[in-house]
Amino acid sequence: MLQNRVDPQGNIIKTSARGAWLGNRGQLHGDTKTILRPFKLKAWLICQLHFKGRHRQVMAPNLYTELFFLDEATAFAAGHRPCFECRRDDANRFKAAWLKGNPEYEFDHKVAYRKNR
Repeated sequence: MLQNRVDPQGNIIKTSARGAWLGNRGQLHGDTKTILRPFKLKAWLICQLHFKGRHRQVMAPNLYTELFFLDEATAFAAGHRPCFECRRDDANRFKAAWLKGNPEYEFDHKVAYRKNR
């Protein structure tokens, strides 16, 4: 059993529970498929388990660490957001809702930086 499931607090745990969603925080594992760090990237994603027939070897050397969530609510609670490649419509809805709920950051809808900088 690999340590590649994520709980609602964002901890990466070992459990036999199957994941319904795939997550990405960058390459977190070493050569022995052991987690070395909790994240590498700031953009934490929620991806579909099945997309365009792609298949990945879990925790392959030098590639991102596949993380799994029991459900989408767990992924959101852990701090992940929808992927713009495999979940574009969900990602656009998430971005619009986030911008509407966080006007104090002054982000523009089309760019990922502040308007006044």
